[in-house]
Amino acid sequence: MSNPANPFLPRGIIYVITDGTCTEENFESSSRKLEILGRRAAEAGADLFQIREKNLSARKLTILTKMIVAAVSPSKMQVLVN
Repeated sequence: MSNPANPFLPRGIIYVITDGTCTEENFESSSRKLEILGRRAAEAGADLFQIREKNLSARKLTILTKMIVAAVSPSKMQVLVN
């Protein structure tokens, strides 16, 4: 993909990283916000979405990841989890 400002230069990677504020206590509201963020980032043409929510249990992180993957699935955006 080319850079609209200069068609001879490649476009940079647009990379969204979550801020790690999703917890077990606020999971319902935070997960919905992250799902919306993922969808909007995909619609805007982001290339990567990294989930960095270290305060979640493996179960909740899996649920969140599935939510975001489903939200961005119509796009080519990739989802990374750590």
